Amino acid sequence: MAHLKSTAPQLCLLLPLAAVLCLEGCGGGAKEDAGSGESVGALSENNYGDFGVSFARAVLSGMASPGVGAPVASLASALEAAGGETQPDVRIASTRTTVTSCTSGGSVTVANNDADGNGTLSAGDVITTTFDHCKWTSAQVAINGALSLQFTSVGSNGASTAEGNFTSFNASGRILNGPFTMTSSQSGSTAVTIDRFKGVTVTTGNDVVTMNTTTRIETTAGKAVVSVAGDLVIRGTTFTVTQATPFTGGSSVSPPQGGSAKLTESTGKTLVMEARVGYAAFSYTPKGATTPTASSSVPWSQI
Repeated sequence: MAHLKSTAPQLCLLLPLAAVLCLEGCGGGAKEDAGSGESVGALSENNYGDFGVSFARAVLSGMASPGVGAPVASLASALEAAGGETQPDVRIASTRTTVTSCTSGGSVTVANNDADGNGTLSAGDVITTTFDHCKWTSAQVAINGALSLQFTSVGSNGASTAEGNFTSFNASGRILNGPFTMTSSQSGSTAVTIDRFKGVTVTTGNDVVTMNTTTRIETTAGKAVVSVAGDLVIRGTTFTVTQATPFTGGSSVSPPQGGSAKLTESTGKTLVMEARVGYAAFSYTPKGATTPTASSSVPWSQI
């Protein structure tokens, strides 16, 4: 599968985005204070800070290296290790499984199903990567679980589409399960990946967030721009996720240095998180209000 090595950059686009779903997966917060006089709902002036910190932690754990950078590196390394040599003229479906030791402990197993036996990545091929306490640096949190991709199209210059699935995938203390669709492309030095999450769950302790969102990440010259839109179900309440300004930062966007995201409850209450250099700022606006009634900030180092 001589051409498989060249596909690693395409697949590596997946994890930053998949990690952005963690960006969306904000949980936490106490129940509504019945004495506050606000409309019934999960979000209130009493607990917006808890929701905000949970949201910020998700942003950091989802996009920070090694939380994301190391899984990407391990995926690329594993794919290269699975490259092997195959006779391209023998078109027989075949599966190759390769186990690679991670630098600082654990292992990663790649099962590559070459559906048409053509010796290169093409539509119909399936790659499943399984991590077992994999650590690429001593300081990194161990990676566990599986990520599979079934390619529906593979084009030139980094263009591909795939149906993916997370199975107990844990790269940042949050466990991902469920299906998504990935589309990636590249033009010159600009790479774009779009992930559409279809009921993916993010579990952190007892908190489970369900995502039906679309995330777009564009990387150019070491700078990334992340946009998120769609719906999240947090503790049984559905929120709409919107952005007036995408998150920006380095290639890992960790921590983000600009941009904001807003959660809107069906009652009309909103929570905005603004990314700033050194800290995250939160503001809460109740139903019917035009300006926030509460705001706070927390240094990234304390999140």
